Amino acid sequence: MSYRAFSRLVMVLSCGLAALVVVAVALIVRRGLFILKALSGPMPPGSIAFAAWIDAAIGRIALALVIGTMVVTVFRAVWAMQSNRIIRKRTTFKLFFSPAPVFWWHFMPLANLFVPFSILDELMRASTGRLDWATQPMPGAVKANWCFFGLQMIGLVILNYLPEGDHSIHHLMATNGILLATLLSAFGKCLTFAHMVEVVDARIEDLADMSPLPGQP
Repeated sequence: MSYRAFSRLVMVLSCGLAALVVVAVALIVRRGLFILKALSGPMPPGSIAFAAWIDAAIGRIALALVIGTMVVTVFRAVWAMQSNRIIRKRTTFKLFFSPAPVFWWHFMPLANLFVPFSILDELMRASTGRLDWATQPMPGAVKANWCFFGLQMIGLVILNYLPEGDHSIHHLMATNGILLATLLSAFGKCLTFAHMVEVVDARIEDLADMSPLPGQP
């Protein structure tokens, strides 16, 4: 598979994950409406059954999101490695990250919370072909992607520490709100990453071959 085709596949996977997030958001909003409706009085049996179906659907979507995130992470690591290798081949730039470590940094505990974004930063700047790429500021898309990721992680930590077994209306509404914020952050992360893949792919396609010819220093 060519680099361009693989980049398109990574973009499709990332956007597909974003679409899955939208489905989860819609279900959580619907569950929130049920919770608000419960404040006005008892719900009919049919509504209770539908609310139970929504809870079950949210559980299945959550599992799909976990699996989808793992798949996208693997493809993201491979794409970053290929991008790094092509930039090295077509330019004389001295990149900080080597191709193989670019892949493995995505799966190193703790380091994978920040190193992949440094890799994206390097790819975004080096793919411009500018000789002063190393002194350019971090692109806004990388900053946004990192912020979305940070907000998502904060939301997941909060959800993990929420008390279990509390079925009060206020607790359910708070959980719904945190879930929505976490999912919207994941949505932004997916879209900003897909955008960066598109940008780097287009730049690499137009990148002039700056590598020295055989026999040249």
